[in-house]
Amino acid sequence: MGEKNVEITTIHHRFFNVMLKFTLLLTSIAFCAVASADTLILKNGDRISGQLISQEDGVITFESDMIGKISVAAADATVEQPAPDFVEAAESANAIVAGAEVSSAEEAETAEDQEEVDAITRSLLDAQSWVDQWVPEGWSGKLTFGFSYLESNTETTTLNFDFNGKKDAAPHHYKFDMYYQYSNQTDKNGVDTKNLDTYGAMFGYDHDINDLMYFNSELSYLRNMVKDINHQVDLDLGIGFHVIKEDNITLNIIPAYTLQYKEAEGISQKWYNLATLKETFTYKLSEIVRFEQTASGSIAPADLDDYQYEFTAAMITKLASWIDATLAYKLTFDNTVGTSGVKKEQQIIFGFGVPY
Repeated sequence: MGEKNVEITTIHHRFFNVMLKFTLLLTSIAFCAVASADTLILKNGDRISGQLISQEDGVITFESDMIGKISVAAADATVEQPAPDFVEAAESANAIVAGAEVSSAEEAETAEDQEEVDAITRSLLDAQSWVDQWVPEGWSGKLTFGFSYLESNTETTTLNFDFNGKKDAAPHHYKFDMYYQYSNQTDKNGVDTKNLDTYGAMFGYDHDINDLMYFNSELSYLRNMVKDINHQVDLDLGIGFHVIKEDNITLNIIPAYTLQYKEAEGISQKWYNLATLKETFTYKLSEIVRFEQTASGSIAPADLDDYQYEFTAAMITKLASWIDATLAYKLTFDNTVGTSGVKKEQQIIFGFGVPY
């Protein structure tokens, strides 16, 4: 059935082109005939431009803009009539039809491209609907993926993956985050340098105490091969304060106690008691753009040299209902790692996220 429709459409298209060409040809010929002036040549050699009205019964009837309508015996004059330029008219008609065909082809190509985009969009929406079917009721979150490859005097490959979610069922609030980050650089001699290789997970629970305060708890795991941290587990317990709680802007401050277990190269100490201060800030600039920022710092009261801090700022833009783009800056510093480990890391992360 589809092939038959294509064949019928093709026949209609060809018939249209033939009729268009024929009509344009006749129009061009008529225009050439009207535009070309007739010439009346008298016996004495005088030439009069105008239009032949008739030539019958031995009489020529001729009309001129200069002298009006005149009648002359056919024996005393002759009439010159230039032939219409059929070749030029045909070429003009062909050019117009060719332009119409090119325009039709471009429109068809544009329609095809739009169909491909629509097909991809439908596929992504179908995938999102499929994921939504498996997500427990009340949960929402986002899957973010970023990849970059840079080749100059070195080759740099960067990969970022993040999967997070939350559920708000006041007074209970749940959240989780799982991530993986990797970056590798190869110089012109083929020597590899691993700049980033870390993964981890976090699970959190908040309980509302009143409109201004809430209980905060987080359990997290981290492995960072560049900092030589084989295993790190943190348990945070604190009280959070809603400093600002508006529809488009929020600011929370959370003083907490952190119990940390760390197994890292170059250090013998494994357990740390830390005083921690955390902060979260969100500002909704518009319906499609928002700014998110988090920060935390921890220090061991028994040894002030054992301190750590982290800062993240991100601009998130909603591109469509099923995808958004994130540009983020992240800074981490850990002074508890040994001399062989990297204490400071900075990243600029760009990725696309699919919400659910």
